[in-house]
Amino acid sequence: QAFRHVEVRSEQAGRIVSEPVPRGARVSKGDLLCEIAIDDRDSNLQEAVSRQEQAEFEYAASRDLQSRGLQSDVIVAQLKSALESSKAAVARAELALQRTKIVAPFDGIAETRSVELGDLLNAGAVCASVLDDSPMLLVGVVPEQDIGSLRVGAKVNAELLTGQQVTGSVSYLARAADNISRSYRIEVEVDPAFTDIRQGITAEILVNSADIQAHLIPSSSLTLDDSGRIGVKTIGANNMVELHNVTIVGDNTSAINPGVWVTGLSGNVNLITLGQEVVFPGQQVESNFDWSR
Repeated sequence: QAFRHVEVRSEQAGRIVSEPVPRGARVSKGDLLCEIAIDDRDSNLQEAVSRQEQAEFEYAASRDLQSRGLQSDVIVAQLKSALESSKAAVARAELALQRTKIVAPFDGIAETRSVELGDLLNAGAVCASVLDDSPMLLVGVVPEQDIGSLRVGAKVNAELLTGQQVTGSVSYLARAADNISRSYRIEVEVDPAFTDIRQGITAEILVNSADIQAHLIPSSSLTLDDSGRIGVKTIGANNMVELHNVTIVGDNTSAINPGVWVTGLSGNVNLITLGQEVVFPGQQVESNFDWSR
């Protein structure tokens, strides 16, 4: 998705008097998107400026009279208030004139435009939407068992559904899990060199994480302990059955050697792959290694 995507709205009503920005055009911050008719806004500004000049003259004259004891403090205060009001009126008139030009808030692409030349635009109506594609973001979710192995800044390789390969780095990892899926949002900033990515394309994200030791085992060898935790049974010293709790960290869907990757085992182990449900930890057994299976 885009780094930012906003709808730029008008802050006042008026008729569109110039051709709005074309869809798909690249714009820079401050570029004109839509222009509203000035109408009487310019004359309102001139009137406000004239009133301010008059207020300044009257206030200055009252201060001169006050210094000679010919003007009361109340009158001077009233004229000062009138001067400040006239300055505020000028500021409002300047702002109304400035808002006739609706401009891009940042560099990007004009993704849509909602008006045409001659349209009447109401206050709060959308003029155009601007998409900031530098950088683009890859957004996904990470299961709670994997979030601890990721970090902001980690390098990322990704493949888009179109087949395009891109690179980037993790820019955001959510602190709170989704209430339903218990997964965490992850955002990846794509390297700026990839400028032709479109918003909404599906991608497979591969994040470089810390190396861990894991074992590839048949999924059928997994079992549960008395507490309901996932584990496997192995044969240790003196042919004694041992139960080890493991964590599934991946799967291998290869037809040649399918299975799951687990952590929690150390070095080489003699894994029980048949009959693990009928033996218990501490039981001495006789093992049979059948390499044909």
